[in-house]
Amino acid sequence: MMKDFEKMMADLVMEEEKKLGVNCLGFIRQHNEIMKMAGDMQRRYRKNAPTSTANTDRSE
Repeated sequence: MMKDFEKMMADLVMEEEKKLGVNCLGFIRQHNEIMKMAGDMQRRYRKNAPTSTANTDRSE
């Protein structure tokens, strides 16, 4: 029973990878573009983030 489930999941993953174009040049290019935009946003945030002496530790 578990083998059937594992095969079904592997088939679904493979089908979804094909649909998304995973490992093709276009997918990788788009991934890199998204990651670059995310990095740019993080850098802009860090540059413009207000500095505060307030305790922002929420670990309590």
